[in-house]
Amino acid sequence: MTKYLLLYIIIIINQTALLSQTIWPGDINNNGIVNEVDVLYWGWAYGSRGPARSRTSDKWEAQTINQLWNQQFPDGINYAYADCDGNGKVDKRDLDKAIEDNFGLRHGDLLPDGFKNGSGRDALKLVLETDEQIVAAGSKVKIRLKLDDLAAQTHIFYGIALKLSYTADLIKEDEELDFGLVRSSWVYGTDSKAESLIASSQLKGVDGLAITRTNQIGTSIGTGEIGSFTIVMEDIILYRQDTFRLSIDSVLFFDDQFNSIPVIPDTIQIIVKKDLEEIISSETNVEEKKEIIVFPNPTSEVIYISSEYPIKEMWLFNSFGEKILLSFSRIDEKGGVFQINMPILPFGLYYFSVLTNDGYIFHKKIIIQNDN
Repeated sequence: MTKYLLLYIIIIINQTALLSQTIWPGDINNNGIVNEVDVLYWGWAYGSRGPARSRTSDKWEAQTINQLWNQQFPDGINYAYADCDGNGKVDKRDLDKAIEDNFGLRHGDLLPDGFKNGSGRDALKLVLETDEQIVAAGSKVKIRLKLDDLAAQTHIFYGIALKLSYTADLIKEDEELDFGLVRSSWVYGTDSKAESLIASSQLKGVDGLAITRTNQIGTSIGTGEIGSFTIVMEDIILYRQDTFRLSIDSVLFFDDQFNSIPVIPDTIQIIVKKDLEEIISSETNVEEKKEIIVFPNPTSEVIYISSEYPIKEMWLFNSFGEKILLSFSRIDEKGGVFQINMPILPFGLYYFSVLTNDGYIFHKKIIIQNDN
């Protein structure tokens, strides 16, 4: 009798524990927030089926798990969390409705998402690039997203999540930061099984982007463009020129074993001019000027620049968009060689800018690395 009573108590405890588990639709990794990382989990489980919930809904509220699925993610989270709407399958609706509609919403205490920015010359590097460094107000601009050529190593790609920040005030009203995959991108592999999502985090100027495979098969990292951001610049700006900045602040890269691989993020800046004629004049002036040379790059302590033109200011932007004003001194009285003693900064990628006395602005990406 005691034996059966004990068994009955164990069953009751297990059932109670199960009923105490709840799903917040879209928060697949169950860390307290719906964001770009949940898209990676969704892509990992895409196409799976399991027990449906008694209530089918993607509404943002706690929903009870009636029965756990047989599958779980490598980190132990049950696939029931990926069935965001409770219909018994992980499908496109879970992405388009639960994750996108609930993006940025929170519940309870937040747990880390596992973002893993890289550093050093051997790490994978993301690259943001554009053909238009100076544009007119109201222009449509494309910014390409790439992994640099050195990334085509032994890593296998399954998904990547990016936390983005940008100058929201310079995007035209009723427009938003947009992203599209290139149809020839290597992320599609040979089977075209990939999806992307860019969504607002509920904070102005902060978005999340995720790109994931959807058939449980990774693909080799290739070269070339992954996709591109599209921005329509504000057509009314207060000053003669302003600067639009797009920064990848945090990266989470999953390979085909659910391992996270460190990746170096990137930042890009675009000058927005009020007057189109001023842009033509600026571009002509740039062509007439000789290039300002920055060396060494990468660097660890000191930067030198060579320029025939008087320098007014120099500064750095870090990955968070923070401006760091630099002090410099001329070391060649007859020439134009300047030395910058770098402040102590975290290793990584920075955006180096020079302003000459005649208003020419020069930009260069530099890498600050460990000198060991």
